[in-house]
This record gives sequence, structure tokens and C-alpha cells, in this order.
Amino acid sequence: MKRIGFFLIVILIVIGWWVVDLLIDTGQFKSLQPHFSGTCVEVAGISGPEDITIHPGKRIAYISSTDRWALDQGNAGRGAIFSYDLNQDHPKPVKLQHDFSGSFNPHGISLFVGDQGVERLFVVNHFDGQHSIEVFQPADNSLIHLQTLQDPMMISPNDIVAVGLNQFYFTNDHAYTNDVTRTIEDYGRLKLANLVYYDDSSYKEAAGGFSYANGVNVSPDGEKAVFSRNYRTGPVRVQTGYTIGFSGPGGRDRVRHRRGQYRN
Repeated sequence: MKRIGFFLIVILIVIGWWVVDLLIDTGQFKSLQPHFSGTCVEVAGISGPEDITIHPGKRIAYISSTDRWALDQGNAGRGAIFSYDLNQDHPKPVKLQHDFSGSFNPHGISLFVGDQGVERLFVVNHFDGQHSIEVFQPADNSLIHLQTLQDPMMISPNDIVAVGLNQFYFTNDHAYTNDVTRTIEDYGRLKLANLVYYDDSSYKEAAGGFSYANGVNVSPDGEKAVFSRNYRTGPVRVQTGYTIGFSGPGGRDRVRHRRGQYRN
């Protein structure tokens, strides 16, 4: 009887440790100190804004939007891309018209501007349990659809960053697709998420072994791809990322892993 009681105590201790560790991972015990000296202004008129990318020269922001409430109700996708002119004193979001005919529920987005001024907007799209990356050319208050990209490696794409007119990285925040295994992956904090690179002809894993790979971007010098994971970070304070070295279109599949911290 004493042995059974001992094992029960051990099991309770393990469960208690797991619960406390989970709460720490999800930031329940973190405190955030305000550190922004500017002024925030609410931008109305966008349902479910998800991601934002800014044109480096024109100071035009592109914002992805998906009506998640409508999706949860089983309705057709009503997503959109908005532009927001940062040059104006009192800008308003403008819903961009496009010629893409499929279900459109944008998630992560990335704008790439080539040396000759050619622009490409890459959009992670979710529809009917499937995923794609839609490629657009921005025009005056509109988007011209150029291409739909799909591949089995798009398991659960979250964010995307373009590094060329036809090259990009994207994150898979999960390795599983059904609700049960995704829940186990979340609560078990299994390191199964990854970073995938597309080189205009094929997809390959650039880095793996992460818990919930989330946002991805490139450093200002264009020499590193940096992406974040949610656990052990808290909602805003510090993002822990991994840098992926690359040296031009022929060398981006040769990766180096370095761990670092990047403040928002």
C-alpha cells in the first residue's frame, strides 16, 4: 500500500511539474513593462488582420486579412489584402481588388522588390484544409495574380519571407494536420516544426526541430533569415530565433544554425 502511495505521489509531482512548466512556456508568469514612447492609433476597417509588410521605397504597407469568424461558421473565405499609405497624414486602409478566383484566406505575406523595381507579393493561403502560396504583382489599388504554388511540404504554413522574385522561405508551425495530433504537438511542445526554402524549382527543409515556428524575416543586410518560435518567449518581449546563412541563389541550401535573441 505504501508503495502505491509513493508512486501516486511521484506521478502527481511529475504532473505538477509539467503543468507549471507549461504555464511558464506560455508566458503566464511574465510581466511586460511598457517601453514604447510613441503614440498608437487604431486602424479600423480591417477584419482579422494577420500580417503586414511594407514597401521599402514607397512606404506603402500591405496587410493580410481573413474573416476567421466566417470561416469558423463554415462560410466561404472572405479574405483580402489591404494597402495603407504611410505617406499620408491620415491614411485609411484600401481593400485591393484582385483577379484570383479561388478561396482566399491570406495568412503570412511578404513583398520583394527586385533591382529593376519589379515587385512580387507572396501570400500564404488556406482553403478547404489545403494550403498554397499565391504570387501577385501589385498595381494601382489592385493585385494581379501570377501564380499558385502548392507542395506536400506545405503542411501548416504560417509566415513567409521572399528573398528573390521566385525564391522564398516559409515556416510550418506544426508537423501534423488533424486536431488530435496538433493538440498533442502543442501541449507536448514537440519540436517538429520547420523552415522550408523554395528555390524556383524545388522545396527543401532549411532547418527543423522547433516548437511552433512562427514569424520569419530577413536581416536588414539580407544575409540571414531569422524566424521565431512561440514558446519560452512571451507575447512581445523577446523573440528567440535561428539564423540561416545563405550566399546567393546557388548557396541557399547550405545552412548554418546559430541561436540568438532578437528584440521586437
